[in-house]
Amino acid sequence: MGEGAKVKSEMGRAKAGNSLMTNDHGPMTNDHHTAKPTVAILAGGKSRRMGRDKASIHAGPDAESDSDSTGQQTWLEKLCWLAVSLGATVVVVGRERPDSWRIPNISFLRDDTPPIGPLGGLATALRHADSPVALVGCDMPRLTEQAFRWLLSQRGSLANADGVVVVAGGEVQPLFSIYSPSLLPTIQRQMGHGDYSLRGVIGQARFAMLDAPDWLLPQLAGVNTPQELKAWRAEQS
Repeated sequence: MGEGAKVKSEMGRAKAGNSLMTNDHGPMTNDHHTAKPTVAILAGGKSRRMGRDKASIHAGPDAESDSDSTGQQTWLEKLCWLAVSLGATVVVVGRERPDSWRIPNISFLRDDTPPIGPLGGLATALRHADSPVALVGCDMPRLTEQAFRWLLSQRGSLANADGVVVVAGGEVQPLFSIYSPSLLPTIQRQMGHGDYSLRGVIGQARFAMLDAPDWLLPQLAGVNTPQELKAWRAEQS
């Protein structure tokens, strides 16, 4: 059984649109969806497979040189604008604010526990958030406002769970899911054992599993290699 299938079988599923779940103690409340959403964008990876900083790649179809003179948004800027346009509090985890940064009201956080990967970035975001965190990777340039709106609308599925994990094509999508600050003790315990797997945390805690709609599936594909970058750019032309 694959890891995504195993997680789903162990945790159960919450279908899109569900805002109330039950447990052995009766109905769960869903206060989380009334708080202002927080979006954390992970931008501290080494980009070894790409061979360059993915966050600074430009989002337009004519950005082969990725020169600042193009005037086009970077992938990181695009994702921040999308989240800000929906009224979310946005934090970028894993890097300093660039000198040329143009988007106001974005917080930049150093990763508290580099260089252990996405789990450390999530822990950093949760320590600084006062609400559940929608976690997104900076290497997802296909994401649209519709995708962000859909993800943030699923906060009602949190109820008393520790998060909402999006499942696409039978596989969990840890970098397009929602995590509650209640996860911090589990994360810290797992990291203390030298285990830095974000999927491992998902397997241990209480998550609502949410199937992504068909229209969203293509947008969840990350761009991690020069070949994938070339294919993505071909889509933009």
